[in-house]
Amino acid sequence: MKKGLNILFIEPFFICFNSILSLIYRMDTDIFKIVKNIPLILFFSVNFLFSECKIILSENFFNDDIVGYYLSAIDIDTGQSNLLLFDYQIDFIDCNEYDVLNDLAVDFNININLPNHTDDQISIIEGTFRLNNININSEFHSISFRNTDLNSGTVNLPSGVEFSMNKSDYTIGITDDQIEELSDLILGLGRLPNGRYSFKFEVTNCLDSIDCDDATLVKELNIFLPEYLSLLSPGSSNISDLLYNQVYIPYPVFQWNSDYCSKCGNYSIRVCEYNPSIHTSLEDAINSLSILPTGTGFWDTGSQNNTFQYPVAGFEDLYPGNLYVWQVKRTFETTYGLEQELSDIFIFQMNDDELEINLNEQNLNLISQFIGKSKFDELFTLDSGELYTYTPTSLININGQEKNLNYLLELIELLNTSEIKIEEIYVK
Repeated sequence: MKKGLNILFIEPFFICFNSILSLIYRMDTDIFKIVKNIPLILFFSVNFLFSECKIILSENFFNDDIVGYYLSAIDIDTGQSNLLLFDYQIDFIDCNEYDVLNDLAVDFNININLPNHTDDQISIIEGTFRLNNININSEFHSISFRNTDLNSGTVNLPSGVEFSMNKSDYTIGITDDQIEELSDLILGLGRLPNGRYSFKFEVTNCLDSIDCDDATLVKELNIFLPEYLSLLSPGSSNISDLLYNQVYIPYPVFQWNSDYCSKCGNYSIRVCEYNPSIHTSLEDAINSLSILPTGTGFWDTGSQNNTFQYPVAGFEDLYPGNLYVWQVKRTFETTYGLEQELSDIFIFQMNDDELEINLNEQNLNLISQFIGKSKFDELFTLDSGELYTYTPTSLININGQEKNLNYLLELIELLNTSEIKIEEIYVK
């Protein structure tokens, strides 16, 4: 096994705890220095169950909202970081009979599941470490610490608790080739790759008078940093396509496509008027005063769904003949702080024939969005279509129940998120 590759691989999987993350780039660092700090940090997430003496750990804070763990978040040489990831507190209850607890063994196992890179969940490292000099007296009943208190040189907590682990106390569960592949992946991205990370810790050698049968902790981290956000309709990113991007309904439905994000907030949208005599580009227009929201910023859609209908009240109407641009945004937390992902910009034109902007056009538009433009044209647009002269009513029948045609909006959303699918379309 190559020494440098061991360091590059093992360390990133503890990246959420900065004492290990910083050492990823140090190719010549001994693997013992990498592994020794992390188990100490996570040990204090374990609840100790004593028959008389009880040790309880509480989580004052853990930054579960972070979805992007970048290598540059901490000092590479020391592991020091000013970014607070966790804050734990250990309380000792009815433990005054013990002056000092020593040689407390903790088994640990770390598993990963990286889509497109691992076959299901694999164990990358397992082993045992020991804690010594755990002082307990009537004046000191708890230990409180944060990741910002720890770095690569830490051998004691402020309370004086000591950590020890020999090289023979742990084993690597993957091959040299897997280590090299994952190391290259992590360094290439500059962060932990998307996937699921599982950390298991278990106290295994408590004293006879201390019950630790259930002293086990499993911490799961789901890290899925989003990578794309693209618009679907109405409009397009090409201003020359306006002839084919007419909108006939006064309150259009905006639709977009995106990948999964484990901790993203609600989508937000921005709509601005495009004036060819004022704006020189779509970017120029989207950065001018908006009509949704009024003035500046983005409008929170209130959900993580990929559709949003222009509000029927409270905002400026979309006027026939006018051009409009729109954009969607989502935000997420990383070790850099709050980041935002912006879609491309689409432009569309409100149809200027007011006679066509009516309820029937809105209903036909909803049907088109639901069954798809190709099938819609086949049934409604072509002279040979079975519904060529059909005028839809405001009600539809769903499984024997009458629904308002706007119910198609909900079905369109379910269709876009693959929660339902259309098996067949036929005319009765």
